[in-house]
Amino acid sequence: MLEWLIPMCAFFPFAALYLGGLRIEPGGGRGLQQVLGLLLTFVTYMVVWRVLHAVLGGLGPILGGLVLTTVVTTLLLPLEARLGYLAVGVKLKRTQTAH
Repeated sequence: MLEWLIPMCAFFPFAALYLGGLRIEPGGGRGLQQVLGLLLTFVTYMVVWRVLHAVLGGLGPILGGLVLTTVVTTLLLPLEARLGYLAVGVKLKRTQTAH
């Protein structure tokens, strides 16, 4: 019933790890565009999770419905982020490493 809370809570730490840990930053756009890009990334993440939940739910309520669905959706986060940010005209790019 409330299984959608799991991917909702998992999105923000994984998005922070992807954008901050891998040194990915939004290139171009203003602050509002970047916030909207993150919001659209979240919406895309939840839509992908819901579709996979419906498709993989036959594997079982825990394994297919939650675990596998959340893992696959999180692995698709780089693609979802690119789509979310691109929708508002912001490109994601890698930053240079500091030496």
